[in-house]
Parts: sequence; C-alpha cells; structure tokens
Amino acid sequence: MLLNNYAFGQLTIQIKGHVSQKITGQPIPSVSATLYQLKPDTTLIAFASTDIAGNYSIKTSSLSDSYKLSIRGLGFETIDTLITPEKNALSIQLNFSLTTKAIELKEVSVKAIIPVRSENDTTTYAVKAFANGTERSVEDLLKKLPGIQVSEDGKIKVNGKIVDKVLIEGEDLFSKKYQLITRNMGADVLKNVQAIDNYSENGLLQGIEKSGRLVLNLTIKDDIKAKVFENGGIATGTAKRYEVNLSLFSIIKRLKIGVIGNANNIGTDPIVNAQYELESDQQNVSSIESVSTNPLVNNQLTTVPDLAVNRYNFNRVNLVGATVSSKLTENLKVRGFYYFSNDKQYNQASNRFSYLLDNKTVNVYDSLDNVRTPIVWAGNIRMDYKVDAKTLITFSSDIKRTSASLKFNTISKNEVLSEKISNEGVEKSQLSNQHLSITRRLPGKNALLVDLNYIYNQLPQQNIYNSARYNSFFGVSPDYNQYNQAIARTSAEMSAGLRWKGSSDTRKYSIGSSLVVRNETASISAQLQTPDQQPIVPIVPDKSFTQYESVYLTTEGHYFQKWDRWDLSADVALQHVRASVYDSTDVLTSKKLWLNPSLTVGYDLGKRQKMRFTYSRNNTLPIINNLISNSILTDYRTFSWFIPALPVITSNRLALSYQYVNWPGLLSFFTTASWASNKPPYSTHLQISNTINQQTTRPIEGTLGQWFVFGQLDKLIAPISLKVRWEGEASRGEQFYQINSTDLRRSQFTSINNTLYFITSFDHPFNAELGFRRSDFTVSTVQPEGLPAYQTTLIKPHAVFTLRPSAGWFFKLSAEWYDWRFKTSTNATQFVDALVRYEPSQSKWSFGLIGSNLFNNQYLVFNQVSNYFVSQQAYTLLPRFINVRVERKI
Repeated sequence: MLLNNYAFGQLTIQIKGHVSQKITGQPIPSVSATLYQLKPDTTLIAFASTDIAGNYSIKTSSLSDSYKLSIRGLGFETIDTLITPEKNALSIQLNFSLTTKAIELKEVSVKAIIPVRSENDTTTYAVKAFANGTERSVEDLLKKLPGIQVSEDGKIKVNGKIVDKVLIEGEDLFSKKYQLITRNMGADVLKNVQAIDNYSENGLLQGIEKSGRLVLNLTIKDDIKAKVFENGGIATGTAKRYEVNLSLFSIIKRLKIGVIGNANNIGTDPIVNAQYELESDQQNVSSIESVSTNPLVNNQLTTVPDLAVNRYNFNRVNLVGATVSSKLTENLKVRGFYYFSNDKQYNQASNRFSYLLDNKTVNVYDSLDNVRTPIVWAGNIRMDYKVDAKTLITFSSDIKRTSASLKFNTISKNEVLSEKISNEGVEKSQLSNQHLSITRRLPGKNALLVDLNYIYNQLPQQNIYNSARYNSFFGVSPDYNQYNQAIARTSAEMSAGLRWKGSSDTRKYSIGSSLVVRNETASISAQLQTPDQQPIVPIVPDKSFTQYESVYLTTEGHYFQKWDRWDLSADVALQHVRASVYDSTDVLTSKKLWLNPSLTVGYDLGKRQKMRFTYSRNNTLPIINNLISNSILTDYRTFSWFIPALPVITSNRLALSYQYVNWPGLLSFFTTASWASNKPPYSTHLQISNTINQQTTRPIEGTLGQWFVFGQLDKLIAPISLKVRWEGEASRGEQFYQINSTDLRRSQFTSINNTLYFITSFDHPFNAELGFRRSDFTVSTVQPEGLPAYQTTLIKPHAVFTLRPSAGWFFKLSAEWYDWRFKTSTNATQFVDALVRYEPSQSKWSFGLIGSNLFNNQYLVFNQVSNYFVSQQAYTLLPRFINVRVERKI
C-alpha cells in the first residue's frame, strides 16, 4: 500500500492543475481548491486558490490511500473529485472546466433606525441616530438626546424629572454617584439609552408598586458586550496642563467589573463632591428631611455666575473608582463600589466695594487668594439574598470620609486700616449609613416590607482667622489678633418602618408606619489669642453646646387608581413629632401633630399627550444649623447667630404639567407650571467692619413664594436635517433682600431664561451647532418705593463647527460669548476652543491636538451698581493652553 511504502520517508505529494470556463476556455482566478484526507475520517489537510492564469498547486505530507479535492468558484458549479494515488506517484495533474450556475439573489431587508421609541414606561433612544463621533463621554451624548437635560454638576433630568441612577445593561454599578459613569465612560460603546420610569430594583415588588423612580439604562453594542471594553487617553502640552483618563468595564456573565480613573489640571471635575447623597434605596415614608451633611461654615471657593467651572477652576484632581457586581450563587448577589478623590483647588479674585451710607461713602478693597484641598473616600456594599421564591433580604452599607484643608488669604484696605487677613482651617466628615430591608411576597399581588436604618455623621470644623480687626472690635491688646473658632457636630438617627403593599389590575396601594429617633449635638468654642497662642482671651459666651432631640412617629398611606384615561395618585402622612433643644442655659420643647398630603391627578389626552396636576404640603422642623445660640464667624467680617426656636416650617406646592411626545415625528414637548411657598426661620447677623457696624434680625435668605414655569421642545426637521431644541423657564416670587447697608426688606424678583439650539445633522462632512441663551433677573423692593434694586442680564451665544474631510480626520471649532450685564454696566469676554483629531483606519488609537481658552482675557471683570453700593469684581481665568492627546478606544 502507498502508506506502507512511504510512511517513513516524510515525502510529499503535489496536486496541481488548471481551472477554466467550460464554454469559453478562459482561466478562472480566485477559485478555491481544498484537499481532504478520507481515512481514518474526513479531515481538511490543505487548500489553495487559483492565480490570475487559473493555475493552482497543493502540497501535502499527510499520506493516505485516498483524497477528496473540492473545486469551488463563485458563480460556478462545485466539483468534488476522488483521488487514489498510484504506487510511487509524487505528482498528480488535474485540470477542471467549470460550468456557470444561476445565482438566486435573496431578498435583502434594510431595517431603518428608529431614533426614539416608547413602550409603557420605557423610552429607548438609538445612539446611532444622535451620535456623530465627537462625543468623548456618555454625558456628551446625553446632552444631545431629546427631552434630556444635563446640568453643570452632572445631574440628569428627563422631561423635568430627576434621574435616580444610571445602569449599565441593567446593572447598578455606582448607585447614585452616576457621574462616575457619565463623565468618565466613553460613548462609542453604547447601542441604546433607555429611560425607565417607575423602576423597581426589588424583583418581588414588580407589578405591585408604582415607585415613581426614573433611571437610565445604557445598553452596549452586541459585538462589544461579550468582551472587556476600555477607553483611555493622555494629554499634555503648554501652560503645564495635562489630563489622563481611563475607563474599563467587563459585563460578561455573572461577574461585572468597572474601573475608572482620571487626573487633570484643566479645570474638569470628574465627579461632583459638593454634597453627598445617601446611597440607600430606603423609601422615606416619614417625609423627614435627611440628616444634614453641610458644614456650618461654608468655606467654598469663589464662583463666577453662570460660567462653566472649567473656565476659572484652577485644580489638580486625581480620581480612581472601582466597582464589582457578582452573582455568587443562584440566591446571593453582592455589589460594591469604592472611589477616592483628592484635589487642590485655587482661585484668585479682587473686589472693590463703595458703600453709599447716609452721610458718607466708604471704599473697601479686597484681594483674595484662596486654596482648598479636599480629599474624599467613599464606598458602598450591597448584598441581596433570596431566601426562597417569596422572601428577599437586602443589606447595604455606605461609608464616606472627607477631609478638606483650606488657606484663604485676603488683603483688605479701607479708610481706617489696611490689613492682611488669613483663614487657615480644616473640615472633616465621617458619614455612615446601614440599611436592612426584608421583603416578603404574600398571596396575590401583595407584599410586606420591613426597613431598619441607622445613620451616623460627624462634621468637625476649625478655623483660625488672623486680623487686627478682632482686637479692635473686642477692645483687647493689639497682640491678640487671632480668632480661633472650633465647631463640633454629630448626628445619629435610627429608624424602623413596616409597610404593606398591594395591587390589582388598575389599583396600587400601601399603608405603613415608621419611627424615627434623631439626636444631634453641636458645640462651638471661640477665643482670641496671640500668634504664639499665649494666654487666651475668651469670647463671651466662650463656649456653647446645643443638643437637639427629635422623635417622629408616622403613619402613611399611598393609593393609585387608573380609569381609562384618568389616573389618581394620593399620599398622606400623619406625623406626631416631639422635639427638644438644650443649650447651656435653657430647654426648649415642642410637640406637634401635622398632616403632609400629596395628590396627583393625571389625564391622557391621547397616546401622545398627558396632563398632570399635583398638590403637596410638607411640614418640618428646623435643622440644628438654625438652632445654635452662640455667635459664629461665617467669614472674616461677619458674625451671625440664630435665635433658638422651633417653628413649624411649612411649604406648599402646586404644579400643572403637560407633555406631548410624537417620536415617529421626532417631536417632544414638555412644560410645567408650579407655585411654591416657604416660611424660613429667623437669625441675627452682626457685621463688624471697623467702619460698617450693623446688626439686624432677619430671616435666613430664602424664598417666601414663587411661581415657576418651565418648558422644553425638541424637534428634528428631517427635510433639511436640522435639530431644534428650546429650553425656557420663568419665575416670579418674593424673598428677603438687602436694599441698603442696614435694611433688609421683602422684595419681589423676576427671572426669565431662554435657550435655543440649532444643530445640523447632514450626511456630508460639514455640520454646525448654533445656540443662544438669555437670562434676566430683576429684584424690586416691596417697601416702600418698589424701585429696582438689582437687575442683571446674561447673554451667551455659542457656535460649534465640525468638519470630516475624510474617514480619518476630524476638525472642531467652538466659540462662546459671555456677556453679563448689571444695570448699565457690561462685563464681557469670549472663549474659543479647537480640536484636530486623526483616527487611522482599522486602529483603536487616535491622535489629537486640543486648544482651550485660545482668545479669552486673563480676567473677567464684573461691575455692579445697586441702591447702596458700587462694586467691581475681577476673577482670574484659566490660561490659554494647547495639548497633544493620544487616545485608545475599545
């Protein structure tokens, strides 16, 4: 046999030949010739293709008694030939003539992309219909979707409703800190964005509750979700500006992992840490204000009105975040995330104030140089354990630690003295929240829920002010020019709640009861000392201690009913409250019983139109910040203290909303009109400039009553490929406003804001976006004259031009004008940014040149004129810089 003769020779057999058309005899190129070995089983062992002359050649060292050669060409009949080599044959010549065959072309269905579609409580946006490749982050994409608003701090609204969370493929990876996703994850991996209303993470409550919670769900492209996808880049250039970012996600099977990192000094904040929201999903049935996480003395940096933070925020931020979600067993799921952020923020400003007093004018000049260094550690862990098909136990724990050091330097001059004032301090926060929830599904559409919650928070602060004004004001030796103020605050809250939920085809209802016990303490010590902390001069009272205890017992109910086009949602909470305030000299006790109702009536005008009417009333007691009886130095020239009292703070709200959605016509319109009233508590303020001493008893700054109207319109004009978006809001109300150096009066205010965008979406390389925003704000005193006391106008037009001359190149030029007018004065500047990017074909890498603040001024100057002062404020803006950026995607 052939195998026996050549088994040990390691010889090869060559099969070659020519392939041509049977009728014309013309050679056929690109025909495949595939050789199979038939024994012991059929195995592919070699293949080749014909060249331009129709010749092919195959060599194999796999010797066998028989082979099969398959000749296949597009548009020709396939030929299969059995080959049985003769003894000692090392070369075989086989020629083929192929016959053409008729090819039946299958019907190809081209499926059009539907930009937006809505089904029940879910609205789905097709990303491909709105993205053009210029979006660096998810947040950039969301700003382009109709009906969606993204604020400067990254908070998201859909048709005026606040988004609670952002999910990735249904997974809640970063809970309410969704800016970690939206500001750091690339948008090019997204397939769809879903807005899901009445979202319930608890599977046992699906079909029972109408939660009212709105979430966004990001779906990933099919060819990406099955692998790890990443996005990262590095940029550096002039003015020592840099940015490094990385996001990496894996959502494969049971283990979901996400890692995010960012470091920059270009003014960008990768996550907003100004206010921390408790991550717990516990529904607060008692309508009680959350434990305050705001410090007593606000040591934030200077902000510029209506200007993006990255234009003036000198920073050096580092952020890293990680999340893991795993289904360990069929019954146990664990999720956790952690992030760490540190930043060095600094800004510079100069102020000139001319106070118009009764018999003279006082000029004050301030030059500010402020530095703030915040550090944040935060984490969350959540475990869901399914005991059986009807019982779910959920435990979550949130921990956050913050620390911020600050150094504020002010050079102040007036007719009496010139001095350098410094404020060095530190503020910390240690917050923890533990939540245990048990859900039991009952027969029918019913469920029983038990909630246990514990919150603990510490907020210590210390500030040391150096100024000669303090020894002058308190009448002590000039050596005592340090004012040392220490504040200690703790809050602890325990709560327990029991609720029963049920539903039928058209109704949903619940009833529950909760008990909340809260204990808060605050102590303040203040003293004058020399720089070397020699014998202390106490300030009377030199130490104040306040303890605030409150107990809320609540019974609440919820009812939802649907009738054809009508629906009714009613909530009511009956609360019995007992509160006591203790300080060093007195005890203040209050017992209250009140009803907090909420009613919403809806009517569907059709499949595309909805109307809603809402009324709500809420009663609360003051927080501890408003109950401290000792004086607090809130900035270098102002002391203030609060009058201990326990008034009921009542707020009422009426709202009427209308929504029209025609997604096939790419039209979305939403509007709401509301009225709200509020009764703020009172405080005493003492201003202690050496030439301006004033003491007033006045309400804490707040709105007394306000009308508010908001509207948003999105429309795609398909024939001319033009997207139009309009956002407008108007409000009118009353508030307390300072009309001169000593007088505070009830004042009326009017605010009108309008923003209009035109965005082209042509298929050809050039596109443009034009926008215009105008905001007017006017304050007039109710007593006595009714004359305007304050009036500002903001005008902000902008233009963005993009060009794609070829597949790999992309150019972008954006310009923004900032014109802020105060009565007769004008304060204007412009900002120009540019981008050039090159993306090689079939490459994951891209290269760019980024220019920011190319033509803006070094300073932004504000001139203001009011009834009692003239001022000029100058803010230092970020310098011009050009960065080279290298980026890798997916």
